[in-house]
Amino acid sequence: MRTLIGLVYVLCAAAVAASASAAPAYDHQLCYKIKTDKAFEAAQVNLDALRSEYGLQGCTLKPKAKHVCLPVRKSIVELSGGRPLAIAGGEASQTICYTVRCPAEELPPATFSDQFGSHQLSKFKPSLLCAPAIAGVPPSSSTTTTTLSATTTTVQAPTTTLCGQPETCNGVDDDCDTEVDEDLGTVTCGVGACFRSVSACTDGEPTVCQPGSPAAESCNNADDDCDGAVDENVTQSCASDCGPGTATCSAGIFGECVGRAPQEETCNGVDDDCDTEVDEDLGTVTCGVGACFRSVSACTDGEPTVCQPGSPAAESCNNADDDCDGAVDENVTQSCEGECGTGIATCSGGIFGECVCN
Repeated sequence: MRTLIGLVYVLCAAAVAASASAAPAYDHQLCYKIKTDKAFEAAQVNLDALRSEYGLQGCTLKPKAKHVCLPVRKSIVELSGGRPLAIAGGEASQTICYTVRCPAEELPPATFSDQFGSHQLSKFKPSLLCAPAIAGVPPSSSTTTTTLSATTTTVQAPTTTLCGQPETCNGVDDDCDTEVDEDLGTVTCGVGACFRSVSACTDGEPTVCQPGSPAAESCNNADDDCDGAVDENVTQSCASDCGPGTATCSAGIFGECVGRAPQEETCNGVDDDCDTEVDEDLGTVTCGVGACFRSVSACTDGEPTVCQPGSPAAESCNNADDDCDGAVDENVTQSCEGECGTGIATCSGGIFGECVCN
């Protein structure tokens, strides 16, 4: 292979010494992510690099291929902020790429150039091992242990494994259990109706949790407006024994209707004491004396009653105060005939007395 592990573009450009070419060669590889079945059960490989300082030993391969890379050639339609370099490579081969994990080893930085420019490379981390591939099925194949001396890649059943690294959110099966980014838990955000719980990892990247949108608070035992309180300040109008009132919500239920407090009944057209009667038991008002005396309800249609006494009349002998002056039958007399002739009889207690001669 003529590229280092880790130099993987979606479009892989050749990185070799400059050479002249009469026609553009298929010297690039276009790599596709793929889904496939297992190519083998387990594999451990030693890798000798064209530049020996980048060779690695004791690497393990994941049994499912991740990419297939096919030879292509390109023509640059537009390139901003760069300057194409006159670098050409030979015809690229078809490859199938597997996830590779190798023992931690610090590799030296390097400068490489491709047709897009020069690159300062550092922090090398083995990622993919791309094996030569052909279309279709070869004339004969075997599932037994195989040594491919032409590429110095040895495939054999390993006696030890470098798997078992803690799983992290990186799109890789770190713990080698054929699952990727599993069991990384969830992240949560928001409170009340805005609460959300999502997987901590999505497509190899930590998930950013987005809380829901708050709504107006209602009487439902829920935190609709996402402020950490439930059913707060939710009321409704109602009719109480003392007239219009307010019911307050608690735990999803409106409570007792609360109106104004009962008060002493007054003459105002209102049921002040909240006994369903209006202006009751306010007594009476009186006026006048004798036949002019009057007693009326103290309140009429929500207003204090003005008492109007009766009209006085001429006093008569009836044991009543007809002229409303506080005296009864006063000065009431009549002519009479007695033993001595004509006399006067005076009224008392509604009866004319003995005839008294003049």
